[in-house]
Amino acid sequence: MKRYILWVVVLMIGLASFLPVMAFAHGGEDHSGESLAGSSGSILRAPIFVPVETQILMGIKTDLVRKETVPKRLKALGRTRIRPELEAVVTSPVEGRLVGTDDYAPPQLGERVRKGQIVAVVDQTISAPETINLTIERTKTESELRQARTDLALAQKEYERVSKLRNVVPDKEIWRAESVLTSAREKLDGLKNQGKVYETSVDQSRYQSKNPKRVTMRAPLDGVIAETHVTLGEYVRPEKELYHIIDLSEALVEAEIFENAISLVSRATSAKVIVEAYPDDSFTGKLVSIGTTIDPQTRTLRVLFSVPNPGLKLVAEMFADVFIETGESFEGLTIPKTALINQDGQSVIYVKISGEQFVARPVVMAERFMDRVRLSPDSEAFMKEGDRVVVQGMYQIRMSASKPGPTTQKNN
Repeated sequence: MKRYILWVVVLMIGLASFLPVMAFAHGGEDHSGESLAGSSGSILRAPIFVPVETQILMGIKTDLVRKETVPKRLKALGRTRIRPELEAVVTSPVEGRLVGTDDYAPPQLGERVRKGQIVAVVDQTISAPETINLTIERTKTESELRQARTDLALAQKEYERVSKLRNVVPDKEIWRAESVLTSAREKLDGLKNQGKVYETSVDQSRYQSKNPKRVTMRAPLDGVIAETHVTLGEYVRPEKELYHIIDLSEALVEAEIFENAISLVSRATSAKVIVEAYPDDSFTGKLVSIGTTIDPQTRTLRVLFSVPNPGLKLVAEMFADVFIETGESFEGLTIPKTALINQDGQSVIYVKISGEQFVARPVVMAERFMDRVRLSPDSEAFMKEGDRVVVQGMYQIRMSASKPGPTTQKNN
């Protein structure tokens, strides 16, 4: 019996030493649905001791927690678009061959062009059916020319005849003869000029390399060659797109607003835009249009903002977070966005609680603006204005957490 009781006591002592380890390992999981701020020791860590000399060597820097009046913003998903009036497609008005000259070369993909700059030169050519038509018209004109010469000769003779009878025939006959002669001359001159055009056109179609009829196309706006669909020497037709030019100096951002937030947007005038490609940059947009129809599938309304893009970072179809100014504001605690780090899937900051002690605290970001972020009310409960948060050297402090502090060394 004594041996049995001793065995039970040993078993209980073993369980007592093992249970705290299990409790600590389990504490990092939130099975109760409580907020991060209410989680146990694995999240709200014990103070981390870092000597002042080590802080200097590590380059640890801190900044203040501020209480600021910040604008109330509505966050929406959006995407960038190109303004329709800031893009253009260049086509050739005539059929022909794209050529280069001594002072011109076709622009390359990605090249910037100016409004009025020559972007294409085409030597016009004439197709075989058109050549046949021109030949027919030329033959017809030649026949009319022969008839016009005959009419002119007759008119000339008639005018000479009545001129000799100036004192016999009425003056009106002389005027009529003179008028007929003038009309015959003008008709002959017109047919001669028309005949030269047809003659030149037919000759050009037979020997295209000497075609003097050259057409130039110029850029309709300042921009970048976004697409090219032609190469030097290529035969082009009017329906073929040669170049696609886009002016990226200003972009559109289309945001989707849920139906229950439309009243907030109706008072808005601007928005802050952040795209995934440049998470540290903020673009300011001006409200230009509010949609008139709600999407029946998503129950959202499309809102357009015009965004200046001087660095040309915004391109079409980029996903964006749109923070729309609602016209309202409220007070809250803010921290530099450089103080936030991702630790085990959570947003964490390191707070300096004394000259040589820091503590890691999980936080929830309520809103981001410029170079600072506003903390959620739950996170504000563990912070106050004037606290100092680490903005440089968080990794070094985290590594110091595994080293024994002065209290631990003293006990050893």
